[in-house]
Amino acid sequence: MPRKAITKVSSGKEPVKQVKKSRISKSQKQPAAQFEKSIIVKGARVNNLKNIDIEIPHNKFVVVTGLSGSGKTSLVFDTIYAEGQRRYIESMSSYARQFLERINKPDVDSITGLAPSMAIEVKTSTRNPRSTVGTTTEIYDYFRLLFARAGKTYSPVSGKEVTRDTAENVLKFINTLQDKSRLYILFPIHVHEKKSVKQEIENLIQKGYIRIFDGKEIIELNKGYDEKKLKLKDLKVVVDRLALNSSDEEQMQRIAGSLEQAYAEGDGYLFVMTEGNLTPQPPILKGEGEKNPDARGEFTITPFNMHLEADGIRFEEPEPLMFSFNNPIGACPKCQGFGETIDIDENLIVPDRNKSIFQNAIHPFSTPKHSKHLSDLIFEGKKNDVRVHVPFKDLTNEEVEKVYKGMGEYIGINKFFKMVEREAAYKIHYRVLLSRYRAYTKCTECEGSRLRKEALYVKVAGKTIKDLVKSNIEELYYFFNDVKLDKMQQEIAGRILEEIKSRLKYLYEVGLGYLTLDRLTSTLSGGESSVLIWQLHLVHHL
Repeated sequence: MPRKAITKVSSGKEPVKQVKKSRISKSQKQPAAQFEKSIIVKGARVNNLKNIDIEIPHNKFVVVTGLSGSGKTSLVFDTIYAEGQRRYIESMSSYARQFLERINKPDVDSITGLAPSMAIEVKTSTRNPRSTVGTTTEIYDYFRLLFARAGKTYSPVSGKEVTRDTAENVLKFINTLQDKSRLYILFPIHVHEKKSVKQEIENLIQKGYIRIFDGKEIIELNKGYDEKKLKLKDLKVVVDRLALNSSDEEQMQRIAGSLEQAYAEGDGYLFVMTEGNLTPQPPILKGEGEKNPDARGEFTITPFNMHLEADGIRFEEPEPLMFSFNNPIGACPKCQGFGETIDIDENLIVPDRNKSIFQNAIHPFSTPKHSKHLSDLIFEGKKNDVRVHVPFKDLTNEEVEKVYKGMGEYIGINKFFKMVEREAAYKIHYRVLLSRYRAYTKCTECEGSRLRKEALYVKVAGKTIKDLVKSNIEELYYFFNDVKLDKMQQEIAGRILEEIKSRLKYLYEVGLGYLTLDRLTSTLSGGESSVLIWQLHLVHHL
């Protein structure tokens, strides 16, 4: 019957009948295929749309263009995207839906082949002035975990790694000593305020300690002592003494217990002392062969501690918040985690670096009121090898340092502006002068890293977290693919490294390898911001 009806409508010619038959038979097979391969919209009437029918293929990059007011946004956002979101929310339980905003059904006859939708607006949407590429992509969050868990602390004085001495490590050291060595395990006295030597010693006796070492000899407290000859800062308490026998397992267990006790009583500090000038074999620990100044040749003392200490500095235990510039614990105290402060700008002080000092390159000294400083600089420069007749840009670092720090009668730029700041407290014309040369400049305390200096003592594979965020994504991509960590670090940070690599790989492959992780997201273009948001959705498998 359908074929007859269509035939009557046609012109009646046989060839046309055959064509109509073939078209009808094809159309009957299309809906299932179209549903699988396309989004089909029929009768869209949202806003300016007038019964629009459209078919959008799946797995294709589709661009909707047209004149202003033609209905592009109404079709893409208010119809297709709105219906996809509505269907996704409707698939949730009634309990979950009560927490979500209700989305009305768009004015459309039907939409088929539609999956849950995601819309990304092409613009920079961040309002946080601290937000960077690293924080937006969550790569920086994994950096913080990496440095807190697998980072190694290095002393800024000696450059050596700072380690703590566990009881197990001290045991390894003791095993390097010669058998039958006379061994003592000691801890320093924790001095209390307003307590005399006698009170401290009586307290030790009550705890069961009956021997102390005063730097020269072992004193038996139960046999009497002269408190006038004792100084609390020099005293060490004997926890255990024995003749070393490394093959005796019971003795090793006894030593391990004594070490734990000494650490507990000594607030994380203990000493291993041997009688006589016994030189131990090369140990593994940082305290190898160090002799205590109290030793007089009769005893050799090696100090150990449970703290991260070296070169007279006690370092903090790394934790994720230490590397966060969004938290007071890790943020630089001067710039508050922004990386910039309002300070004297060198580009305003020397606006034209092609001029020489003699040609008034230093702008604050070019005025009659402060020209005396320029005269002093020229006079002292001749005596201190500062070239005043060459362009400022050609001066060496040493010469520029003398210009800023001063020499002889010349006050220097730094001291000049400190004087201006003091005067600006109660003189308005000095405040005006100061404002001319101040601008947002890189923080001198953290050098733009945004973190306090303690965070930069921690390194992974020889790199600080500042070094990593200053590198671009392409450099980081190759660095983490080739990074070599020791076995312990690899066990701790294996999963963290995989997350970092997956994010870097995506950003590198989509062409953002030129971005650095410390780049502010407020300075990105709309397209760059969109790619960062896509990356975040993709790594979370949305």
